[in-house]
Amino acid sequence: MNKSILAIIGPTGTGKTDVVAQWAQELELEIISLDSALVYRELSIVANKPNADLLNLCPHHVINVCSVNDPFNVAEYFYQSQKAIASVLAKGKVPLILGGTMMYAYVLYKGLSAKASVSDSFRQYVLSQWPTKDKAYAYLKSNHPCLDPNFDQNNTHRVYRALETFLLETSDSHAPIKQTELIPYQYQVDFVGWDYFDKDAHRSLLANRVDRMLREGLIEEIEFLYSHYPAADLSFWRFVGYRQYRDWLEGRMTCSDARFRTIIANCQLAKHQRTWMRKFPLKKMSYYDANGEKEMKVMIKDYADSMKFC
Repeated sequence: MNKSILAIIGPTGTGKTDVVAQWAQELELEIISLDSALVYRELSIVANKPNADLLNLCPHHVINVCSVNDPFNVAEYFYQSQKAIASVLAKGKVPLILGGTMMYAYVLYKGLSAKASVSDSFRQYVLSQWPTKDKAYAYLKSNHPCLDPNFDQNNTHRVYRALETFLLETSDSHAPIKQTELIPYQYQVDFVGWDYFDKDAHRSLLANRVDRMLREGLIEEIEFLYSHYPAADLSFWRFVGYRQYRDWLEGRMTCSDARFRTIIANCQLAKHQRTWMRKFPLKKMSYYDANGEKEMKVMIKDYADSMKFC
């Protein structure tokens, strides 16, 4: 198949899923999720996972594929998303990649590094290029598409391990692994950006979304996860919302502070995602304002129609 697969990427909380889902049956769409939190079965409210009604309306793939106890990384996404696309195409439906985890999007664009482990020579190279923790963190902060805004920059071990992982997974051009074989994505992907024109309105929406999560049972979800999966090194505890409310449970902040910091962290994440969107070869940037929804439907309809004639 030579036709490109459409990927709509955008900051958190821009309404991508809800808007696209309403056209799913008409256009025979199935979503290939591009979200690092949705892969975990146990995460729901804070991860903003689509509810059962929406999933019935618009099937999603690469969600609920593992437990929070299981490792899941960019390589897993790379292969599982390809299988999902093939499955959707085999049914005669239209796959649409949708989400905001930019590290996942990056490997769809660049390919996956075949390098699987960190050699001593590679670690020596990293130390020669970034001899101090502060320099290593500064590079990570400027280049990592989904670095946690509250990443512990004072933890030297974590900073260097995060930098090594980032360089290996992206085959970054500054590293000696740039000659390492890249495994190309099976499908050509066309990227489209989706965002709010009015950033103040988006910040208000993010605040309202946290309040909605609180009404829907955010506290109960955090308490359940803390009681069943308390290990702090499980990756989901670094996600926005989960991290702040764990701090509340452990007495490091008030519940009101956790709400406020979750909102701020969401805004920081959105800003970071926008920065990375500028690094992709976006075929089109659509703004989700008064006219954006209609424009987006026309574009997706054109894509869906073209897929049916491949």
